[in-house]
Amino acid sequence: MTATSSNVRLEREPAAVERALERFGIMLRRYFRAETHHMERVPEGAVLLVANHNIGVPWEALSLLQGWHQTFGAERDIYVLSHPLPLRIPWIGMGARRLGAVEATREAADQTIASGASLLVFPGGVREETRPFWQRRRCNFHGRKGWAKIALDSGVPVVPVSIVGSHEINPVLLQSRFIAWLTLMRLVRVSHMPLTVGQVLVTLLAIGLGWLFGAWWVGALIAYAFLSSPFVVFLPLLPSKISVTIGEPIELKPATDAHGDDREARLQAAYELVLDRVQTGVDRLNEQRPGFLG
Repeated sequence: MTATSSNVRLEREPAAVERALERFGIMLRRYFRAETHHMERVPEGAVLLVANHNIGVPWEALSLLQGWHQTFGAERDIYVLSHPLPLRIPWIGMGARRLGAVEATREAADQTIASGASLLVFPGGVREETRPFWQRRRCNFHGRKGWAKIALDSGVPVVPVSIVGSHEINPVLLQSRFIAWLTLMRLVRVSHMPLTVGQVLVTLLAIGLGWLFGAWWVGALIAYAFLSSPFVVFLPLLPSKISVTIGEPIELKPATDAHGDDREARLQAAYELVLDRVQTGVDRLNEQRPGFLG
């Protein structure tokens, strides 16, 4: 456990990482058949890994962590910027922090890189994560360039990360601001909520059991709770193969030198370059995918 000089605490514990990978190892290897390609491309020292985001958030993160651990061991630190909500849930938040999650703030990012650790970011956030199933093959960072500012200011190389398969585990039927409002998730800074196949099935089951036992209102309340439950949103409904590929590292400063002192132009060029590399990796993985579930 490493304490920084500010309020940010980096609480990753190598032993906790090894325990988590041991517990979920069979799930990752047998159910998701998770595999990571070209992890050796990650250079030594601190790097910023930039990845696309999918509905199977915990499973894609664990798949990447498994590949990292197999290549570098648990001792090489890697952290991930996380939405604050899961970090504030008792037990879940503590476990996530021990695996390397830190709240997604600029201060946390700067402290992580200054410590010599690598940092994983998902710029697309909730909006990309909850996109409808038919958009699963398109990466969209929604114009967010905070990660590019971090890379340009710190000088660390950017490593594109492409992930496929984790959006198929619980297909998203629609993305909705209304559901986020209805379930009060907007109060905790969740702008969009999905409606997944898993949510529909579990909701119908709850309502059906309520009617069967003559307590329809209990079933309705349980169904409402399921709409916003992360356990149902991230339900590993289908055994989709999760594949991760690591792209060639990019030095953003020389890559954007043509724009001189125009910082906004540099940021935009960095954004487009890295998004294109991530999308290229996603396209290649999908071309190699033999079927819907891989």
